[in-house]
Amino acid sequence: MRKIFLTIIFLLGTFALNALEVSESFTYSNAFWQNSVYVSQDLNYLVNLGFNFDLTEYENIENHIYTFSLPLVLKTENFVLLLRPFIIPDNANEASAFGAKTSFSFTIKKDEVDNSFADVFFALGFASQDAYVNKTGLSANKEKFNQLAYEGGISLNYFNAYFFEISGNMFEYLSGISSVESIAGVLDQQNIASLDTLNYVLNLPKGSIGAKIRWNSQVSQSITTISYRFIEFQDKDISAQHSALFSTMIMMKNNFYINLAYNHIFIESQKDKDIFKGSISFKF
Repeated sequence: MRKIFLTIIFLLGTFALNALEVSESFTYSNAFWQNSVYVSQDLNYLVNLGFNFDLTEYENIENHIYTFSLPLVLKTENFVLLLRPFIIPDNANEASAFGAKTSFSFTIKKDEVDNSFADVFFALGFASQDAYVNKTGLSANKEKFNQLAYEGGISLNYFNAYFFEISGNMFEYLSGISSVESIAGVLDQQNIASLDTLNYVLNLPKGSIGAKIRWNSQVSQSITTISYRFIEFQDKDISAQHSALFSTMIMMKNNFYINLAYNHIFIESQKDKDIFKGSISFKF
């Protein structure tokens, strides 16, 4: 993994770059661990292109799960468009997946006198898995399983120091869901909609709703975020979850950052989950 990380840095370093960000993170829980490498490059003042690679080892799944994605961001003063296609090859669980997420964010209020701003965002995600699907009264069959996710929210910005966000999403299963008990897939559902958790979500969500608070500290050169999310699932044996997430990003030097995060998931009538994440990033 270190070789992949260093190779990407070397290759991108051979180009004349406007602004480059490179980061590596590690996520751990009792059920899985994940190592991620992310690289993004400003092509000009409007467009940013990225590459993300996730290597995940999940309990009871033979072989690693590989996820490749290419996020593309178009950003103006009042509008942001994100397109993120991804692919998960057939390396684990005898399953594969592909899809994309696109999101739109635009400013609806801009008060430079009070130094306050408001933005709304909408997102649409699509994913298709080729996996074994368990249906009521039938043996598991491998088939294409298609789904959509719809997302929206509003964020408020005060003095570029305090940020508040409320958002929610819902999932639609184009291949039908009424008789589906579970799917032996590899897709992390957060590839198509954010559930504000560090968890690798293999189960099928109905939807989620939550809130987030973030503040910048010029004194400690840090950005701290606290969020809460309520998540419901289609799977009959999966209880609703309450996700509490805390993270902080600290600037150690002008171009070097560390990020630490902790996620506690309260699960109704089941054992809670604890997930930890650490990352380092360089911005040039």
